[in-house]
Amino acid sequence: MKTSPSALGMRIARPDLLLLLNRSSDFALTLVMAPAGFGKSTLLDQWVLQAEVGTIVRLNLTRRDSNPVVCLQRLSELLRQSLAGFTPLSCNELTINLDQANLLADSLAESLAEAKDDFFLLIDDFHYANTPLIQHTFARLLDQLPAHVHLIIASRSHPGFPLSRLKLADRLLTIDNHDLRLPAEQLTELCATLRLPPLTATENIELLRLTEGWVAGVKLALLARPRNGSKLPMGFNGALPELMDYFVDAVLEDLPSDLHDVLLGSAIFDKFNADLCWHLLNAPASLLEQLLQKGLFIQPLEDMAGCYRYHPLFQRFLQVRLEQENPQRLKQLHLAATHYFLAHGDGDAALYHARLSEQADVLIPTLRAVCNLWFRQGKLTAILENISLANENEVIADPELFVPQLSAMIFTRQFNQAQEQLDHIDRHHQQTATLPTTVDILSFMKRLLASFTDDPETIDTNESLLESNIAFNDIRDFSISAQRHILHGKCDAALRLATESQYRLTKQGQHYLASFSNMIIIWAEREQGHALVARQMTLDFFNSYADQPKTPGWVNAGACMAISLYEQNRIAEARVLCEALIMHVDSACSTRIVFYVYVALIRLYYIDGRFARSSQLLLQLRRILQQGNYSHLLNLLLAEEMGHALRTNNLAAIKGIAADHNLTGLIAEGLWNEPLPEYREGWVYGGLAAVLYLRQRKQYERALDILQTLGTSLANSQMKNRQVVVEANRITILSLQGRDDEAMQALGELFARVGIQCAMRSVFDEAPGFGDIMLRSHHDDHINLPDPYLDHYSDVLQPPQTITAVKPEQLTSTEQKILDLLRQGLSNKDISNTLEIAITTTKWHLKNIFAKLKVSNRMAAIVSKVVIASVIEYQSVINYGLIA
Repeated sequence: MKTSPSALGMRIARPDLLLLLNRSSDFALTLVMAPAGFGKSTLLDQWVLQAEVGTIVRLNLTRRDSNPVVCLQRLSELLRQSLAGFTPLSCNELTINLDQANLLADSLAESLAEAKDDFFLLIDDFHYANTPLIQHTFARLLDQLPAHVHLIIASRSHPGFPLSRLKLADRLLTIDNHDLRLPAEQLTELCATLRLPPLTATENIELLRLTEGWVAGVKLALLARPRNGSKLPMGFNGALPELMDYFVDAVLEDLPSDLHDVLLGSAIFDKFNADLCWHLLNAPASLLEQLLQKGLFIQPLEDMAGCYRYHPLFQRFLQVRLEQENPQRLKQLHLAATHYFLAHGDGDAALYHARLSEQADVLIPTLRAVCNLWFRQGKLTAILENISLANENEVIADPELFVPQLSAMIFTRQFNQAQEQLDHIDRHHQQTATLPTTVDILSFMKRLLASFTDDPETIDTNESLLESNIAFNDIRDFSISAQRHILHGKCDAALRLATESQYRLTKQGQHYLASFSNMIIIWAEREQGHALVARQMTLDFFNSYADQPKTPGWVNAGACMAISLYEQNRIAEARVLCEALIMHVDSACSTRIVFYVYVALIRLYYIDGRFARSSQLLLQLRRILQQGNYSHLLNLLLAEEMGHALRTNNLAAIKGIAADHNLTGLIAEGLWNEPLPEYREGWVYGGLAAVLYLRQRKQYERALDILQTLGTSLANSQMKNRQVVVEANRITILSLQGRDDEAMQALGELFARVGIQCAMRSVFDEAPGFGDIMLRSHHDDHINLPDPYLDHYSDVLQPPQTITAVKPEQLTSTEQKILDLLRQGLSNKDISNTLEIAITTTKWHLKNIFAKLKVSNRMAAIVSKVVIASVIEYQSVINYGLIA
């Protein structure tokens, strides 16, 4: 990321510092540390332009990066754009805590190790990233930073992690304010750059004494000098704020009034552009251009074309000056900015300026409008963070404040806090004269809370109750009712309610809530086996958010799209989308969406051969679900964990998974001995997990009994997709028992009943080994798989490879150990740690292993099964579902 030459037009070169910074290729960390105004960013700009090194990636931090989610997501996106094959960090609001620091650092180190040649990561204004998580992550990253990767940090303060180990190992280069001081010989060059007459020798000495070489102070002094004659301030002791104050006054003194007004007025904004200056300052673009030509401390924003910001010190003193000169104008500007940003949908900026307007009759109406805006957008956390701008009495008395507050609490699953606040509001309105509409609203909020806190699988789905009239023509709870229906296998009823809900919510402008109805509609169509209809609806849903990336509604639409792509075996597209989605799931997302995004990416990473990464995500998902009361989703997790253990051949983990969920106890108690009268999602998934467990233990008859029970219950539901998965598992177990004729007959009957389109990627992954049976049935002419279908699922439907036996002695003992660890799903780093060897040594061994096996990647090496060197053993791999 290079800085354009035009952005450096008013800056002078620092060849001595550039030579010093060139030495960064010899160090793991280069720390450029000095107070504001010493030219740290300018130095980095110049070095990036002239450096003849490998790859340079630069991240400029701002105040918003004090949020570790924002900081890490920006870093991940930047590296993804710069490094081919970079695996994005799985950091979001649900997982961003200190126990994730090691995982984040390890993922970064592993991805950076893949960079070719020297790789430089520059992070400017690192002092904004002052959270413990960021500090811990970078501390660990530096401990294992590959030799060809170099970190350059510019900061106003010392990083929050220790540097002693880096110093002792001679891996740290420090450039501080003593190095950054402007030398006397460059004052003449700076005067020429600013188109100002040179200083005398005496003035040179006095200016450097006064400013102590502080670049910002020197520049302001030179800009002030033409208006101040040859005089320099006397009697200062070098205190930077006093110097800045003096010089700003001098600079402003002779500015034309229109430029003076624009300069002061625009200083109230963190960033500004021509449109904002025109609407709020009546300043045409020509005035903004004149300001830019003055050589003042105005900097273009590289990631926002046409936007600018002031140097923080310069901005602060301009703000103080405006407050001193015209406090009434300052308040009027903040008020105008409030309306401007509210009209442009920027709630954060609107509230910021409303507070600074210091007008009591502005803040609360703005808060109401912004909370309404944020709720429509799904920015629920922002509501909860800002509702305190009103006092408690104002909130509980005002439905326009307490409704979005309670809704945000409920939708982000803060049920205890919501109940407590609801009781408080209820008591208040019982003691005061309350409008009937407020009573209706409170009644609705109580129902809304109950609908979330009660177990959706045990709620009565009586339609007369669900469809009763509710408050203020808002049927957001119709979506919840629709979800209950689908959890009970009643897809038609779910479709009817969700369609009505989606229409009415969209009409009211509640697009975020309407997106949940869209999801349920697609879910219901998909479960009924209407794959093509569901795919088209998904595509339309996702396209409707094409201009709203990374918003909560986009996350909902994106989750549907990612699942659709995965189901169609469009692996690369699904993975890219899931990697983007996982960065943006948060507490505003439904837990089911979080679950689906994680599970899809877990399976996609497995398909790509990234076994350790998929296992890490599975652990993250378990931690998320264990934080709430999600009993039925924990059953879905149990099935996923069991399937993942089988797919990755981690047979040792199966016993632990069963124990964690008391699976053997539930089997012994006969939980799946008798069919239920209607579909229960958690019960069905728990039964499938039991089947996979029994299958691994070769208790095939007991597994078939449970599948029979599940099938009987599913026959009374509209959940055709689940029926296919259950039948696919039954067919696979019949084959494992050696009952191939029965398996082939059952497969033919299945396809005759539901069509080949039912065999999607999820069926292969949830019934390991099913793909092999399909292929054998095709070759034996029991079924006919079209060539396009065979080509599309070639990674699943391919004949067993003819394996050239490799004798154990052809691999060294270390290579055999590494291959065993590879088959267990360990990453290169985990293998290195286990065997206590360098990661470069591990990679060298893997290269030799691949060459000996005549394979090109990790997955192929695992499949080849060279240690046993037996085609019979290879067949057992297929039978256990390790190839699917």
